[in-house]
Amino acid sequence: MYDLLCEMCVEVQVVNTERFALISKSQKKTDKVDAEKLAEGLWRGDLPTVFVPQKWMRKDRRLVAHMHALSKSLTSVKTRVRNMLYAAKLECEQTDLLGAGAQSWLKDIAWPRLDDQDKLLIEQLLEQMKFLSQQQQALEKLLEERVKAYPQAEVARSVPGFGYLVTLAMLSSIADVERFNSADELASYLGLCGSVHQSSDTLRLGAITRRGSKHARWLLGQAVTHLVRRDAK
Repeated sequence: MYDLLCEMCVEVQVVNTERFALISKSQKKTDKVDAEKLAEGLWRGDLPTVFVPQKWMRKDRRLVAHMHALSKSLTSVKTRVRNMLYAAKLECEQTDLLGAGAQSWLKDIAWPRLDDQDKLLIEQLLEQMKFLSQQQQALEKLLEERVKAYPQAEVARSVPGFGYLVTLAMLSSIADVERFNSADELASYLGLCGSVHQSSDTLRLGAITRRGSKHARWLLGQAVTHLVRRDAK
């Protein structure tokens, strides 16, 4: 819709619906009332708008979201396999359940102690893992190519833990780092700042706000473990 309107209009603004709802809160809500409030805000120049990146950058964000979904699905299947093994009082020390070591362990140790139903279920789950892993590998080359479109890619890749997926997630989420006046603003944009509720002498500090891209925030959590190994501080 945004791209379509851009072809027809001089300027298109996307409103932050959450912030606008707080500003224009009313007991009477109709399309006509909403349109009038939007027009008034546009006239005053104080509409809370959302930054819209370029079309190709939005495609990169969708690619990151898809990779994140694949990763979550793969983790879920791995957990189900390990839970079934735990139920049979079995624990595989191998990290990669599809690796040669894990496959040998399953064949020699786990299989004789599992009944036919558990064997069938685990075999199906392993097939799902293999399929999801193949999908991930098929997209890795695309990730590598897409990262090259960003001039800051080399700098971002120098950070420990910043592989192609994390780099693409961060650069596509930030879009243009010059939009932010400080590191604190960037952290707030990614939802990494703690929430604050203050009134008079009362001050409550809460958990992080979790605003912004959940995919970029989750991937940062994965990347920071590598960074901590390099520098504990």
